[in-house]
Amino acid sequence: MQNYTYNVILGVNQEGESIVWNWKQANALAVVGKGGSGKTTNVAYWLSQLACQGVRFIMADPHMENDESLFRATEHLHDALITPCVKTYPEITKAIDMYHALGHARINNRAEHFPLVFVIDEYTSYLLSSEDTKHAALKLLDSANQYRKVGLRLILIGQSWGAAVKKAANVRDAISDSVVLRSAYNNAVKFCAFASTAKEASLLPVGQGYYQDERIWIPRMTGTDKLVTQNRIRALKYTPLVQITLYPNERRLDDLAT
Repeated sequence: MQNYTYNVILGVNQEGESIVWNWKQANALAVVGKGGSGKTTNVAYWLSQLACQGVRFIMADPHMENDESLFRATEHLHDALITPCVKTYPEITKAIDMYHALGHARINNRAEHFPLVFVIDEYTSYLLSSEDTKHAALKLLDSANQYRKVGLRLILIGQSWGAAVKKAANVRDAISDSVVLRSAYNNAVKFCAFASTAKEASLLPVGQGYYQDERIWIPRMTGTDKLVTQNRIRALKYTPLVQITLYPNERRLDDLAT
């Protein structure tokens, strides 16, 4: 029987050591970065590691029809979606309601506790759009710690974190972890302990970021990696976990990262 940690290797540090997002300790991961900073490709890499361990997803992507969207970059993961990707803000609000319903059902032992991540691209734009979307976005964060206990996590991708925190100060405190990619100072500083790190974030090249103010190098997935991931997802989906043998995901992607 394969024992999964659901941890994610975000990348490696300057010494070549793996930098890990710890599933048990986290409730959410914020991904901070401007357009062209690598948010989509990096998140696809991290989601692939989760999918190889049997994690399922709900995905919201307002740009899903674009060739460079998160939805398109994760085509190899679509078998791991428990519901079709949503696009419009009303659809995202309904997906949030579904997430809450699932969380409450799990808390009351009325639903299976398989690991699940709700991924929202352009989360900050959604939060800033209207009072209704702000309410739904903040309610999602308010429940993050409670739902963490029943196997639910959030990955929230956005550019305008400075404006989001200005509009709702509790946004920053509700999120346990973040990766800061190339970002404007006013956005990066909300998630960096040191102002110097936030300043340096504006100069980061694609493939690099900061996690807990430590610079990390993030690998890019190859076509072979995507095919392997897709095959594993299909095996996990249709076969009980106890009946198949997979390589430990951390080892494979650690080799890839180094």
